[in-house]
Amino acid sequence: MGWRLRIEHTTRVTYSGPVLTSFNEARMTPLTLPTQTTMDARVTAGPGAPVWTYNDYWGSYVSVFDLPEAHDGLLIQATAMVETEPFPGVPAAQDRPGWAELRARAPHGRLLEFLLPTPLTTVTGQIQDAAMSDINGLDPDEAAAAISGRVREHVTYMPGATGVRTNAQEAWDKGQGVCQDMAQLTVALLRAAGLPARYVSGYLHPDVHAEPGRTAVGQSHAWVEYWAGSWIPLDPTSGAEVGERHVVVARGRDYTDVPPLKGLYHGPPESDMEVTVEVTRLALSRTCAADSPRSSLRSKYLTSNVMPGILGACPPKKPPARRPIPPPGTGRRTSSGFPRTPRCKRCCSPPPSSWAPTVSAPCRPPGSRSAWPGSACSGCSWTRTA
Repeated sequence: MGWRLRIEHTTRVTYSGPVLTSFNEARMTPLTLPTQTTMDARVTAGPGAPVWTYNDYWGSYVSVFDLPEAHDGLLIQATAMVETEPFPGVPAAQDRPGWAELRARAPHGRLLEFLLPTPLTTVTGQIQDAAMSDINGLDPDEAAAAISGRVREHVTYMPGATGVRTNAQEAWDKGQGVCQDMAQLTVALLRAAGLPARYVSGYLHPDVHAEPGRTAVGQSHAWVEYWAGSWIPLDPTSGAEVGERHVVVARGRDYTDVPPLKGLYHGPPESDMEVTVEVTRLALSRTCAADSPRSSLRSKYLTSNVMPGILGACPPKKPPARRPIPPPGTGRRTSSGFPRTPRCKRCCSPPPSSWAPTVSAPCRPPGSRSAWPGSACSGCSWTRTA
Protein backbone atom coordinates (compact mmCIF):
# COMPACT_ATOMS: atom_id res chain seq x y z
CA MET A 1 0.00 0.00 0.00
CA GLY A 2 1.52 3.31 -1.05
CA TRP A 3 1.55 6.60 0.79
CA ARG A 4 0.36 10.04 -0.21
CA LEU A 5 2.56 12.77 1.27
CA ARG A 6 2.32 16.55 1.39
CA ILE A 7 5.69 18.25 1.77
CA GLU A 8 6.24 21.86 2.81
CA HIS A 9 9.86 22.99 2.53
CA THR A 10 10.58 26.53 3.76
CA THR A 11 14.00 28.18 3.48
CA ARG A 12 14.78 31.59 5.02
CA VAL A 13 18.05 33.30 4.12
CA THR A 14 19.04 36.39 6.08
CA TYR A 15 21.96 38.57 5.00
CA SER A 16 24.02 40.75 7.32
CA GLY A 17 23.36 43.73 5.07
CA PRO A 18 21.46 44.78 1.96
CA VAL A 19 22.02 42.68 -1.15
CA LEU A 20 21.86 44.54 -4.44
CA THR A 21 20.92 41.56 -6.62
CA SER A 22 20.89 37.77 -6.47
CA PHE A 23 20.55 34.83 -8.86
CA ASN A 24 19.33 31.54 -7.41
CA GLU A 25 18.53 27.90 -8.24
CA ALA A 26 16.35 25.62 -6.14
CA ARG A 27 16.07 21.85 -6.47
CA MET A 28 13.03 21.16 -4.30
CA THR A 29 10.53 19.60 -6.72
CA PRO A 30 10.11 15.80 -6.42
CA LEU A 31 10.55 13.71 -9.54
CA THR A 32 7.97 11.42 -11.12
CA LEU A 33 9.40 7.91 -11.16
CA PRO A 34 8.14 4.31 -11.32
CA THR A 35 7.83 4.29 -7.53
CA GLN A 36 6.51 7.82 -7.00
CA THR A 37 4.24 10.31 -8.75
CA THR A 38 4.34 14.06 -8.17
CA MET A 39 0.69 15.09 -8.26
CA ASP A 40 1.26 18.77 -7.50
CA ALA A 41 4.32 20.96 -6.90
CA ARG A 42 5.05 24.65 -6.57
CA VAL A 43 8.06 26.80 -5.71
CA THR A 44 7.71 30.48 -4.79
CA ALA A 45 10.37 33.06 -3.98
CA GLY A 46 8.31 35.93 -2.62
CA PRO A 47 5.74 38.35 -4.03
CA GLY A 48 6.35 39.39 -7.60
CA ALA A 49 9.35 37.13 -8.15
CA PRO A 50 8.91 35.07 -11.35
CA VAL A 51 10.17 31.48 -11.20
CA TRP A 52 11.30 29.52 -14.25
CA THR A 53 11.80 25.75 -14.36
CA TYR A 54 14.08 23.55 -16.43
CA ASN A 55 15.57 20.04 -16.27
CA ASP A 56 19.30 19.90 -15.68
CA TYR A 57 21.78 17.38 -17.09
CA TRP A 58 20.97 14.85 -14.34
CA GLY A 59 17.19 15.06 -14.87
CA SER A 60 16.37 17.15 -11.81
CA TYR A 61 13.73 19.90 -11.81
CA VAL A 62 15.44 23.24 -11.24
CA SER A 63 13.49 26.37 -10.24
CA VAL A 64 15.36 29.52 -11.23
CA PHE A 65 14.65 33.04 -9.97
CA ASP A 66 16.52 36.30 -9.60
CA LEU A 67 15.90 39.39 -7.50
CA PRO A 68 17.29 42.44 -9.32
CA GLU A 69 16.32 44.91 -6.60
CA ALA A 70 17.94 45.44 -3.20
CA HIS A 71 16.82 43.01 -0.48
CA ASP A 72 18.06 41.74 2.88
CA GLY A 73 16.74 38.19 2.75
CA LEU A 74 15.09 35.37 0.81
CA LEU A 75 12.02 33.30 1.54
CA ILE A 76 11.68 30.21 -0.64
CA GLN A 77 8.63 28.02 -0.13
CA ALA A 78 8.30 24.69 -1.92
CA THR A 79 5.17 22.58 -1.60
CA ALA A 80 4.44 19.24 -3.21
CA MET A 81 2.02 16.33 -3.01
CA VAL A 82 3.50 12.96 -3.91
CA GLU A 83 2.22 9.39 -4.06
CA THR A 84 4.89 6.82 -3.26
CA GLU A 85 5.08 3.06 -3.54
CA PRO A 86 7.14 0.48 -1.63
CA PHE A 87 10.37 -0.62 -3.27
CA PRO A 88 9.65 -3.94 -5.06
CA GLY A 89 12.88 -5.50 -3.84
CA VAL A 90 16.07 -6.75 -5.42
CA PRO A 91 15.47 -9.14 -8.35
CA ALA A 92 16.42 -12.77 -8.01
CA ALA A 93 20.13 -13.57 -8.06
CA GLN A 94 19.89 -15.60 -11.27
CA ASP A 95 18.57 -12.49 -13.05
CA ARG A 96 21.45 -10.27 -11.86
CA PRO A 97 24.81 -9.83 -13.59
CA GLY A 98 27.95 -11.08 -11.89
CA TRP A 99 31.15 -9.16 -11.23
CA ALA A 100 32.69 -10.03 -14.60
CA GLU A 101 29.67 -8.75 -16.54
CA LEU A 102 29.47 -5.61 -14.41
CA ARG A 103 33.12 -4.76 -14.99
CA ALA A 104 32.58 -5.22 -18.71
CA ARG A 105 29.42 -3.07 -18.95
CA ALA A 106 29.97 -0.35 -16.36
CA PRO A 107 32.80 1.59 -18.08
CA HIS A 108 30.59 2.32 -21.10
CA GLY A 109 27.94 4.97 -21.60
CA ARG A 110 26.69 7.20 -18.82
CA LEU A 111 27.45 4.60 -16.15
CA LEU A 112 31.07 5.70 -16.37
CA GLU A 113 30.11 9.05 -14.82
CA PHE A 114 29.00 7.21 -11.69
CA LEU A 115 32.22 5.19 -11.47
CA LEU A 116 34.73 8.04 -11.41
CA PRO A 117 35.62 9.68 -8.07
CA THR A 118 34.82 13.32 -7.35
CA PRO A 119 36.41 15.71 -4.82
CA LEU A 120 33.63 14.89 -2.32
CA THR A 121 33.73 11.10 -2.90
CA THR A 122 37.44 10.38 -2.65
CA VAL A 123 39.00 8.24 0.09
CA THR A 124 42.48 6.82 0.60
CA GLY A 125 43.59 3.49 -0.80
CA GLN A 126 43.89 2.09 2.72
CA ILE A 127 40.18 2.65 3.38
CA GLN A 128 39.31 1.14 0.02
CA ASP A 129 41.44 -1.96 0.59
CA ALA A 130 39.88 -2.56 4.01
CA ALA A 131 36.38 -2.32 2.55
CA MET A 132 37.28 -4.64 -0.35
CA SER A 133 38.56 -7.29 2.04
CA ASP A 134 35.18 -7.31 3.78
CA ILE A 135 33.25 -8.02 0.57
CA ASN A 136 35.52 -10.69 -0.83
CA GLY A 137 33.43 -13.60 -2.08
CA LEU A 138 30.11 -11.72 -2.01
CA ASP A 139 27.92 -11.06 -5.03
CA PRO A 140 27.36 -7.41 -6.06
CA ASP A 141 24.13 -6.93 -4.11
CA GLU A 142 25.54 -8.49 -0.96
CA ALA A 143 28.69 -6.42 -1.33
CA ALA A 144 26.69 -3.19 -1.61
CA ALA A 145 24.71 -4.01 1.55
CA ALA A 146 27.96 -4.83 3.40
CA ILE A 147 29.54 -1.52 2.38
CA SER A 148 26.48 0.40 3.55
CA GLY A 149 26.60 -1.40 6.89
CA ARG A 150 30.34 -0.71 7.28
CA VAL A 151 29.79 3.03 6.82
CA ARG A 152 26.92 3.05 9.32
CA GLU A 153 29.07 1.27 11.91
CA HIS A 154 32.06 3.60 11.52
CA VAL A 155 30.35 6.99 11.16
CA THR A 156 27.98 8.15 13.90
CA TYR A 157 25.08 10.32 12.86
CA MET A 158 25.62 13.71 14.51
CA PRO A 159 23.69 16.77 13.30
CA GLY A 160 25.94 19.78 12.89
CA ALA A 161 29.17 17.77 13.02
CA THR A 162 30.05 18.60 9.40
CA GLY A 163 29.17 21.07 6.65
CA VAL A 164 28.13 20.89 3.00
CA ARG A 165 31.79 21.09 1.89
CA THR A 166 32.93 18.14 4.03
CA ASN A 167 34.25 15.32 1.85
CA ALA A 168 34.08 11.58 2.40
CA GLN A 169 37.63 11.29 3.74
CA GLU A 170 37.06 13.98 6.37
CA ALA A 171 33.84 12.32 7.52
CA TRP A 172 35.61 8.97 7.83
CA ASP A 173 38.49 10.46 9.82
CA LYS A 174 36.13 12.31 12.14
CA GLY A 175 33.81 9.35 12.62
CA GLN A 176 30.82 11.66 12.75
CA GLY A 177 28.58 13.24 10.15
CA VAL A 178 25.13 13.67 8.72
CA CYS A 179 23.24 11.81 6.02
CA GLN A 180 25.11 13.72 3.29
CA ASP A 181 28.48 12.51 4.59
CA MET A 182 27.35 8.91 5.01
CA ALA A 183 25.85 8.86 1.51
CA GLN A 184 28.99 10.30 -0.11
CA LEU A 185 31.22 7.89 1.80
CA THR A 186 29.07 4.94 0.70
CA VAL A 187 29.17 6.17 -2.91
CA ALA A 188 32.99 6.36 -2.73
CA LEU A 189 33.34 2.77 -1.52
CA LEU A 190 30.76 1.40 -3.95
CA ARG A 191 32.66 2.95 -6.84
CA ALA A 192 35.93 1.57 -5.50
CA ALA A 193 34.33 -1.88 -5.58
CA GLY A 194 33.38 -1.43 -9.24
CA LEU A 195 29.68 -0.60 -8.74
CA PRO A 196 28.33 2.56 -10.39
CA ALA A 197 26.75 4.62 -7.63
CA ARG A 198 24.91 7.93 -7.45
CA TYR A 199 23.95 10.35 -4.70
CA VAL A 200 20.22 10.84 -4.09
CA SER A 201 18.69 13.91 -2.45
CA GLY A 202 15.11 14.00 -1.20
CA TYR A 203 12.83 13.90 1.81
CA LEU A 204 12.12 11.34 4.50
CA HIS A 205 9.03 10.98 6.66
CA PRO A 206 10.41 10.27 10.14
CA ASP A 207 7.51 8.13 11.42
CA VAL A 208 7.23 4.56 10.16
CA HIS A 209 3.70 4.23 11.59
CA ALA A 210 2.44 7.68 10.63
CA GLU A 211 -1.32 8.11 10.63
CA PRO A 212 -3.06 10.07 7.86
CA GLY A 213 -3.67 13.70 8.69
CA ARG A 214 -0.83 14.17 11.18
CA THR A 215 2.02 16.53 10.33
CA ALA A 216 5.56 15.60 11.36
CA VAL A 217 8.73 17.65 11.29
CA GLY A 218 10.55 15.95 8.46
CA GLN A 219 13.97 16.56 7.03
CA SER A 220 15.94 16.80 3.84
CA HIS A 221 17.60 13.44 3.43
CA ALA A 222 20.28 11.76 1.34
CA TRP A 223 20.84 8.14 0.37
CA VAL A 224 22.45 6.25 -2.50
CA GLU A 225 21.60 4.08 -5.49
CA TYR A 226 23.96 1.56 -7.05
CA TRP A 227 23.71 -0.18 -10.42
CA ALA A 228 23.96 -3.96 -10.71
CA GLY A 229 21.73 -4.62 -13.70
CA SER A 230 19.23 -2.05 -12.36
CA TRP A 231 19.36 0.81 -9.89
CA ILE A 232 18.91 -0.32 -6.27
CA PRO A 233 18.52 2.18 -3.40
CA LEU A 234 20.28 1.98 -0.04
CA ASP A 235 19.93 4.22 3.01
CA PRO A 236 23.24 3.99 4.92
CA THR A 237 22.15 6.55 7.54
CA SER A 238 19.15 4.69 8.94
CA GLY A 239 19.70 1.21 7.56
CA ALA A 240 15.99 1.08 6.76
CA GLU A 241 14.68 -0.12 3.44
CA VAL A 242 14.05 2.69 1.01
CA GLY A 243 10.31 2.73 0.48
CA GLU A 244 7.16 4.79 0.67
CA ARG A 245 8.62 7.17 3.30
CA HIS A 246 11.37 8.30 0.91
CA VAL A 247 10.71 10.97 -1.73
CA VAL A 248 13.31 11.45 -4.48
CA VAL A 249 14.06 15.03 -5.53
CA ALA A 250 17.40 14.89 -7.37
CA ARG A 251 20.25 12.56 -8.30
CA GLY A 252 23.87 13.21 -9.17
CA ARG A 253 27.50 12.25 -8.60
CA ASP A 254 27.61 13.94 -5.18
CA TYR A 255 26.05 16.81 -3.24
CA THR A 256 27.39 19.48 -5.59
CA ASP A 257 25.12 18.19 -8.39
CA VAL A 258 21.93 18.34 -6.31
CA PRO A 259 22.03 21.19 -3.72
CA PRO A 260 18.53 22.27 -2.61
CA LEU A 261 19.53 25.94 -2.97
CA LYS A 262 22.51 27.65 -4.54
CA GLY A 263 23.19 30.95 -6.23
CA LEU A 264 25.19 34.16 -6.52
CA TYR A 265 24.55 37.53 -4.93
CA HIS A 266 26.14 40.97 -4.71
CA GLY A 267 26.38 41.96 -1.08
CA PRO A 268 27.97 41.14 2.29
CA PRO A 269 29.59 37.69 2.63
CA GLU A 270 27.84 36.76 5.88
CA SER A 271 24.42 35.11 5.72
CA ASP A 272 22.28 32.81 7.82
CA MET A 273 19.97 30.04 6.55
CA GLU A 274 17.05 28.47 8.38
CA VAL A 275 15.34 25.42 6.87
CA THR A 276 12.14 23.71 8.00
CA VAL A 277 10.51 20.68 6.40
CA GLU A 278 7.03 19.48 7.34
CA VAL A 279 5.72 16.19 5.96
CA THR A 280 2.09 15.11 6.29
CA ARG A 281 0.76 11.72 5.38
CA LEU A 282 -2.58 12.09 3.61
CA ALA A 283 -5.36 9.56 3.26
CA LEU A 284 -5.47 7.67 -0.02
CA SER A 285 -8.73 7.41 -1.91
CA ARG A 286 -10.37 3.99 -2.12
CA THR A 287 -10.42 3.92 -5.90
CA CYS A 288 -8.71 1.04 -7.55
CA ALA A 289 -5.12 1.70 -8.54
CA ALA A 290 -5.84 0.71 -12.13
CA ASP A 291 -8.35 3.57 -12.39
CA SER A 292 -5.96 6.22 -11.02
CA PRO A 293 -3.41 8.31 -12.93
CA ARG A 294 -0.61 6.33 -11.27
CA SER A 295 -1.52 3.20 -13.17
CA SER A 296 -0.90 4.80 -16.57
CA LEU A 297 2.41 6.18 -15.33
CA ARG A 298 3.48 2.79 -13.99
CA SER A 299 2.53 1.10 -17.24
CA LYS A 300 4.61 3.71 -19.09
CA TYR A 301 7.75 3.26 -17.00
CA LEU A 302 7.55 -0.31 -15.73
CA THR A 303 7.70 -3.74 -17.26
CA SER A 304 7.04 -7.09 -15.66
CA ASN A 305 10.76 -7.87 -15.30
CA VAL A 306 11.37 -4.60 -13.43
CA MET A 307 8.54 -4.68 -10.93
CA PRO A 308 6.79 -8.05 -11.15
CA GLY A 309 3.29 -8.14 -9.83
CA ILE A 310 2.82 -4.40 -9.47
CA LEU A 311 0.65 -4.20 -12.53
CA GLY A 312 -2.64 -5.99 -12.86
CA ALA A 313 -3.44 -5.69 -9.15
CA CYS A 314 -6.95 -4.55 -10.02
CA PRO A 315 -9.31 -6.24 -12.47
CA PRO A 316 -9.21 -4.77 -15.96
CA LYS A 317 -11.83 -2.20 -16.74
CA LYS A 318 -14.69 -3.47 -18.87
CA PRO A 319 -15.29 -1.64 -22.13
CA PRO A 320 -18.39 0.54 -22.06
CA ALA A 321 -21.51 -1.14 -23.41
CA ARG A 322 -22.72 0.03 -26.78
CA ARG A 323 -25.84 2.11 -26.62
CA PRO A 324 -28.84 0.60 -28.37
CA ILE A 325 -29.97 2.07 -31.65
CA PRO A 326 -33.72 2.77 -31.57
CA PRO A 327 -35.86 0.87 -34.07
CA PRO A 328 -37.15 2.86 -37.05
CA GLY A 329 -40.20 4.93 -36.30
CA THR A 330 -39.72 5.08 -32.52
CA GLY A 331 -38.14 8.53 -32.39
CA ARG A 332 -34.81 10.23 -32.91
CA ARG A 333 -31.65 9.31 -31.05
CA THR A 334 -30.50 11.89 -28.52
CA SER A 335 -26.91 12.82 -27.65
CA SER A 336 -26.99 10.30 -24.79
CA GLY A 337 -27.82 7.50 -27.21
CA PHE A 338 -31.37 6.83 -25.99
CA PRO A 339 -34.45 7.24 -28.21
CA ARG A 340 -36.45 10.40 -27.88
CA THR A 341 -40.19 9.94 -27.28
CA PRO A 342 -42.24 11.44 -30.14
CA ARG A 343 -44.28 14.41 -28.96
CA CYS A 344 -46.73 16.82 -30.46
CA LYS A 345 -45.06 19.93 -31.86
CA ARG A 346 -47.62 22.15 -30.17
CA CYS A 347 -48.82 20.57 -26.94
CA CYS A 348 -45.62 18.52 -26.25
CA SER A 349 -47.72 15.55 -25.06
CA PRO A 350 -46.64 12.01 -25.94
CA PRO A 351 -48.95 9.63 -27.78
CA PRO A 352 -50.81 6.86 -25.99
CA SER A 353 -49.03 3.55 -25.51
CA SER A 354 -48.64 1.47 -28.70
CA TRP A 355 -49.33 4.55 -30.79
CA ALA A 356 -46.89 6.38 -33.05
CA PRO A 357 -47.13 9.62 -35.04
CA THR A 358 -47.80 9.30 -38.71
CA VAL A 359 -48.67 12.89 -39.70
CA SER A 360 -47.27 16.09 -38.21
CA ALA A 361 -48.83 19.30 -39.41
CA PRO A 362 -47.18 22.67 -38.70
CA CYS A 363 -49.56 23.30 -35.83
CA ARG A 364 -47.24 25.65 -33.86
CA PRO A 365 -48.07 29.30 -34.64
CA PRO A 366 -45.13 31.34 -35.93
CA GLY A 367 -43.13 32.90 -33.06
CA SER A 368 -45.01 30.98 -30.33
CA ARG A 369 -43.77 28.34 -27.91
CA SER A 370 -45.29 24.94 -27.21
CA ALA A 371 -48.59 24.91 -25.41
CA TRP A 372 -49.05 23.38 -21.98
CA PRO A 373 -48.70 19.59 -21.89
CA GLY A 374 -52.01 17.83 -21.99
CA SER A 375 -53.88 20.56 -23.86
CA ALA A 376 -56.03 19.58 -26.79
CA CYS A 377 -54.36 19.68 -30.15
CA SER A 378 -55.94 18.99 -33.53
CA GLY A 379 -52.84 19.62 -35.60
CA CYS A 380 -51.38 16.15 -35.18
CA SER A 381 -53.08 12.84 -35.78
CA TRP A 382 -52.16 9.54 -34.12
CA THR A 383 -52.85 6.09 -35.47
CA ARG A 384 -52.51 2.69 -33.85
CA THR A 385 -49.46 0.66 -34.88
CA ALA A 386 -49.64 -3.01 -35.84
